[in-house]
Amino acid sequence: MIIDANITGVSYTPLLCSELKAYDMVALENGVKAQITVKNYLGGLYYLTSDEARINGNTISIIESKHTKSQSIPSLGDIKDGLIKMLLWTNLKDVRVDGRKYDIKPVLKLTSGSTTPCYSDKQRSLIVKLKQEASVNKFQLELPQGCEL
Repeated sequence: MIIDANITGVSYTPLLCSELKAYDMVALENGVKAQITVKNYLGGLYYLTSDEARINGNTISIIESKHTKSQSIPSLGDIKDGLIKMLLWTNLKDVRVDGRKYDIKPVLKLTSGSTTPCYSDKQRSLIVKLKQEASVNKFQLELPQGCEL
């Protein structure tokens, strides 16, 4: 899938760690990796990818996934890397696929191969902060099973 976007400034309230315009994606299959072209107000083009993209009606979910095989949740470094993408995705404007405009729903998806639930105080504190950041900055947070608070 190819997504086009434009950017004119950046607006984000980081709690853990501008505005973008999306301008044209090509043939989208739900759940596939997306190629995203972001254009800034000076005409510069930036080529990015998302791990997944899904269309549901007039909304496109652009998903950044972070995975860990052995821990309950991905490392803080991986999560911060995902938050950088959320900064970009939450500021996309005029998002289009094959010329059709869509509303955007950015998603930070955390997955785990571990069956250990998130019980440590440190993990719980991190999840509370992530939920707060997702709420303030208007992106969806998907947590591994057993880590929902």
